[in-house]
Amino acid sequence: MRRAWWVWSAVVLVVVADGLASGARAADSARLDVAQASAPAGTGMAALDALPWAERVGLEQAMAAADARYAPRMDETGPRLDASGARFSSRGAHVEVAGHTLTLRAARLGRGELRSLPSASPSIVGPEVRTDRGAGVVEWWRSLPSGLEHGVTIAERPAGDGDLVIEVALEGDLTARALSDDAVELVDASGTRVATYAHLVVVDADGARVPARMGVRDGRIAIALADEHARYPLVVDPLLIVAEEETLTISEFPARDSFGYSVALTSDGGRALIGSPAGFDAGSARV
Repeated sequence: MRRAWWVWSAVVLVVVADGLASGARAADSARLDVAQASAPAGTGMAALDALPWAERVGLEQAMAAADARYAPRMDETGPRLDASGARFSSRGAHVEVAGHTLTLRAARLGRGELRSLPSASPSIVGPEVRTDRGAGVVEWWRSLPSGLEHGVTIAERPAGDGDLVIEVALEGDLTARALSDDAVELVDASGTRVATYAHLVVVDADGARVPARMGVRDGRIAIALADEHARYPLVVDPLLIVAEEETLTISEFPARDSFGYSVALTSDGGRALIGSPAGFDAGSARV
């Protein structure tokens, strides 16, 4: 397992410096071989859901790399990741989430007193959209079957003592609310969860896991890394996931509950629309 993490982290670290590029390209091919060899025949979302995220992420990256729908493209407004409903500008990632537009970006970094990360124009590099935030910090995004992968690669250890903190700024009408050390939910004005920012994984140059936790501070997502024993570069990698369940009420349905009366599946079997003719005494469908 440690070997697999080393392969995966080496791929992502291609953003750090031109000197690492050739080695990372070779590691990219090796990572895909490892992921594909580890995946059971016919792997789909249902099978992946049973895996811990640390084991699953490489498989999802391999699946996305083999499917053109997850590839970034450029239009007149800038880079886009259509599979995740995301477009990119110097202000960050603009994501369409259940009728809401959410903008996210790595905004500040440091220990104690945080420094602002400069704005920059994003570009497409392979399967990723990347923004160079200066001083060896690169922010990147990738579409996966589970959602929008958001990463930050840090080339060198920032000066100072104590935990290293990365703040992710949010713009729009959704509010961040801490769920656990590994998850933050994004809720609308009524308090309903619309999306989750979760599955935080941080690895160092040796592929070792770095202790990390997430929270909310002054309306921003704060990611704290205990990097005292880590060897740089570091890769910080959470995932933005649209809420898995939406409830649609249909007022004209008769008042009788038959949850599961009808079911429709997506082509990969990973999502289902389940009918309940009298859910909420009015009829509903759940995704």
